Amino acid sequence: PDSPRVILNFEIPAENVDAFEKAIVLPENFHLAPMNVDLFFKAVWTTYVQIEQSDGVVGPFLNEFHVELSRGLAGIDVEQLVIPVASKFDVLIENEVLKVEIVGEEVDISIQVPYVDPAAGRESVALAREWLNAHDRVYSSKGVFDKLYYDGSLLNAKLIPITDSDPNVQVTQNTPWSNLFASTPFQVLFFNNDVSFITNPWINIEEI
Repeated sequence: PDSPRVILNFEIPAENVDAFEKAIVLPENFHLAPMNVDLFFKAVWTTYVQIEQSDGVVGPFLNEFHVELSRGLAGIDVEQLVIPVASKFDVLIENEVLKVEIVGEEVDISIQVPYVDPAAGRESVALAREWLNAHDRVYSSKGVFDKLYYDGSLLNAKLIPITDSDPNVQVTQNTPWSNLFASTPFQVLFFNNDVSFITNPWINIEEI
């Protein structure tokens, strides 16, 4: 792909769930599901949440609780308005290893994973329909969500699993919440193609 995209999934121990919900300031009717860090020249820390409403529970949906941008990108947030760019955001492919270093106001993270050439014929897996449905809404601060529209590039995307025991999988994180989940990912997935989508922001802003 022109823009390498990697998903790293981390386990949050059950005894840390309440503290984690407080640390990322979830609305009180939002509750956690698994979390990942998603890298594509911006880094997004996310959880999947179920939401208690008067007519029942909806979800799971994606919840972005922290974003770091590389230089040249722009982003807006309900609370910050303009999201600042990271002071360091380096992405390097060297000796078949994808290396990422990000330093921001609250985060200092170093990640390296094997770079997978889609032409190498590695076994791939399709995205689960439940995963796609969870991305229909992308929540952020204050329970505001964006509506995500995507085409066949995401619907038909394939992911290449990378074993967490691979010596080239190395993650070091220093964040306000990194002590609340496992230090190493239990799953690493590499997209084998570029994906396209359009975001319609702040769909429910008038209801908040």
